[in-house]
Amino acid sequence: MKLQPAGALGEPVARKISPALFFLVIICFLLPFASVSCNTDTVKAKMGPRLSSLGGSSSDTASLNHCLDAYKSTSLITYSGINLLVGSDPKVNDTPPACKETGTASSTPPTSKPSEVNVGMQPLALLAFIAILVGLAFGAFKLPLRSIVVAVLAACGGALLFAEQGHLTSAIPDKLMASGGGSGSLPGFSITDFIQVSAGTGYLLALGLLAIAIIYNLAVFGIGRLAVVPATPATPSDSAPPAFGLPGFAPSQLAAPAPRLQTPPPPSPPSAPPS
Repeated sequence: MKLQPAGALGEPVARKISPALFFLVIICFLLPFASVSCNTDTVKAKMGPRLSSLGGSSSDTASLNHCLDAYKSTSLITYSGINLLVGSDPKVNDTPPACKETGTASSTPPTSKPSEVNVGMQPLALLAFIAILVGLAFGAFKLPLRSIVVAVLAACGGALLFAEQGHLTSAIPDKLMASGGGSGSLPGFSITDFIQVSAGTGYLLALGLLAIAIIYNLAVFGIGRLAVVPATPATPSDSAPPAFGLPGFAPSQLAAPAPRLQTPPPPSPPSAPPS
């Protein structure tokens, strides 16, 4: 006989906590999943000598470095989870004012229209979202092996999101190259020399929440397997068969028979005296 554990690791509470974790993961799809930023250190190392060889002055190099420093803390393009899920346009930020003031915007990463850098609907992101939705629904019902199935769904969703992030590191630069941002004003430069793709806060939070869902549901499953009712020893009165057709009347309740008293033999008559 199983004993349902109480508290946070009990099944009644787990059927509330698990759906809440999956719901928070769905909210994370509204946040950035990937962002494109300027790889300023690499650009300075490659563009400085090239600019000098093309006749650029030291002031031009200083202006370019000032512009690149402004790009260091700026995301050029931001892809939310919804952008990857339905194929909507990402958010494209404007060129920093420092680049516009110095007139070096043409030598820095180009600013594209949102539709030009749209990577479309991502199948891996869609499959991950479906696994999360199924985990949300399955985790709220009292079903056999609920906790272990929910943990497996959370693991599948996390693995698919991880694979999607790896795919974006090549898909986004390829899209930027195809949109006409393959080279700047300096010959021999590719868009991959300017940018780097990094994970967004929404993606990191979603992975963290899915990891919590996996650990929590595995703990609920393990505690549920170990919780058993200890056996109660049987008493003689409970296990003894009824006596004389009376229920619950054990033979041990019968009184022991009293011992029989032995009467002494009668005295023999006295013998006659000899004549």
